[in-house]
Amino acid sequence: MLRFSLKTKVSFLFPMAVTVVLFGLLFFMQHLLQGYIKESISDQQFQIVSNLADEVDQKLAETQKTLLALASKFTPYTCSTPQEALAFMLERTESTGFFDNGIFLFDAKGRMVAELPLGVSRTGNDFSYRDYLKVTIATKAPYISDPYISSQPHHHPAHGEFVHTLFLK
Repeated sequence: MLRFSLKTKVSFLFPMAVTVVLFGLLFFMQHLLQGYIKESISDQQFQIVSNLADEVDQKLAETQKTLLALASKFTPYTCSTPQEALAFMLERTESTGFFDNGIFLFDAKGRMVAELPLGVSRTGNDFSYRDYLKVTIATKAPYISDPYISSQPHHHPAHGEFVHTLFLK
């Protein structure tokens, strides 16, 4: 039977013990570092999403102010005919930059009176079946709808955003 001296045993066991301890320490450090990195990424992503949400809220508030300012300038005369309404809207085209699908003026029954940029080509069309009109007419409050497919020739996805004061009586 082979017998090792104390010197040989220490020479083998000490490096093995150090290796096991270092391996355990490295595993523990890797676990801590991984948790720190995940938490750091999570915090950064939350901050980015929060900033984006704040920007969207600010843009929506700005857009609503623009619509309210435009709505406050409408009078029964400016909306007496689709051509008068369109002429009035064309004088105030600065707000069209906010809306990529255009600006629409509806009567209280959901029929289109005028629109920018297409003019009066769809005047009289009934859009009362759209959720954005149903909810806005029912609540008489601003409403942003779920996305829908636009009825304009391009058929891009869009969403309805309305302020009740834009409705004609």
